Amino acid sequence: MRIFVGFIIYTVVLAVLALSFPYWGVFDVAASVPHSAFARWYFSTLTDHSVERYSSGIKLPQEYFSASPVEGFKHYDKMCVPCHGAPGIGKGEAAKGMMPEPPDLSKTVKDLKPEEVFWIIKNGIKMTAMPSVSKSHNDNDIWEITAFVKKLPEISPEVYSQFKEKYGREK
Repeated sequence: MRIFVGFIIYTVVLAVLALSFPYWGVFDVAASVPHSAFARWYFSTLTDHSVERYSSGIKLPQEYFSASPVEGFKHYDKMCVPCHGAPGIGKGEAAKGMMPEPPDLSKTVKDLKPEEVFWIIKNGIKMTAMPSVSKSHNDNDIWEITAFVKKLPEISPEVYSQFKEKYGREK
């Protein structure tokens, strides 16, 4: 019985400490200060497994394979380049001050399934400045963006520049 009571007391003390932690103010929330190695690991692992879980029920539609690279480019160039950059185009000024800094998708998207990219674009990622586009874009638009993003590692700066000249933002 003493062991059980000790366990309960230990659990309550641990819970009180964990729940009071935000009130201590010791976690630095400044975007100008990099996360600790533990925080990077924790949030990265949390995000990776959450995206994997919540995207697992998404079925890759046939339209994905015939998605227009032009339409995907238009959406990407307008919405994504300021934070993620593009082949031959660096990230915008605001992105350099974000914590975590938005990834270079031409490098990081290789490790993601199309369904995961779709889920991230559609739903966004909390506390990263990655917005959800589900209220402004339909699923077909999001699949076009997804298809374009998955092709980014293969697109050279020259090809991206040609797309921009031909299909870039309307002035």
